[in-house]
Amino acid sequence: MKTILFLVIIPFFILICILIVKYIFIPFSKPQLSLRESIDFLGKRNCTYIDHLSLKKTELRENHFNRKKGISFRKALSSKSEFKLIGYSRNENLYKLYWIEITFWWFIFGKGFFELLVGDKIEQRKELKFIEETDLQILGNLNKNYEIETVIVSDKCPACGAKILPNDMDCKECGLEYRN
Repeated sequence: MKTILFLVIIPFFILICILIVKYIFIPFSKPQLSLRESIDFLGKRNCTYIDHLSLKKTELRENHFNRKKGISFRKALSSKSEFKLIGYSRNENLYKLYWIEITFWWFIFGKGFFELLVGDKIEQRKELKFIEETDLQILGNLNKNYEIETVIVSDKCPACGAKILPNDMDCKECGLEYRN
């Protein structure tokens, strides 16, 4: 009888401790997307950093990463944040939108046990997953919202004095970028 009671009380106590830590002691420690991570991420995709934003409630409801709703071990043992990252591809001459999910796992030891509980492989304590937006309507709105107006002040590069054309984004001689 004591063994059965012990086997019920210990897991219940562990679950209560995890929930207290997650929802009372650490509510403000959501993982953040740093500027350096954003620039590195976009640089690997040949894009220039424009902006990164936390998702609005309506965007969160769209569930881009197809996560199940409700209570799960995955949610109890991790903290998650979602962002949208906006970059500009000069090669393709268009803006790109990436949906980013950052998950921080609360394990100190016993990674294998955590993987068993969540039923998924945990690569790192801080995981970054992304989805590139392909909806043309959303990308069209993005282009309208972030349209950069080009103003030519001179026909010469301010750094080296080389002649420039109206559509040049950088100097062919010294490499100075003309974007703001």
